[in-house]
Amino acid sequence: MYGLDQSIPEIQQFIRESIVQKIVDFDLRKYFNLQHEYADRRLFEICAKESGGFVEISKLAPEVRLSQPVIKRHIDVFRQSGLVSFLSKFDKKFRREIASTRK
Repeated sequence: MYGLDQSIPEIQQFIRESIVQKIVDFDLRKYFNLQHEYADRRLFEICAKESGGFVEISKLAPEVRLSQPVIKRHIDVFRQSGLVSFLSKFDKKFRREIASTRK
């Protein structure tokens, strides 16, 4: 198992193998009948790298070469499986926070 004495690239490789390859490439494709192997992996990588930021589905569509409804479904699958979650925008003024969009 990996510990504090491991280098960052080794830890990243472990995460890539254990999460992306096993969960995204195999489990989610099997249980949710996802059809686009490259797009699934790329979409998950984008969600992971842009953590805490806004993700615009309209801008993702050309990049992963999928339609917007398909991207929404795949992001929902990631959310249902616990791989991603959505956050409300934080604001010191409560009313503005309620009215703002989700991340």
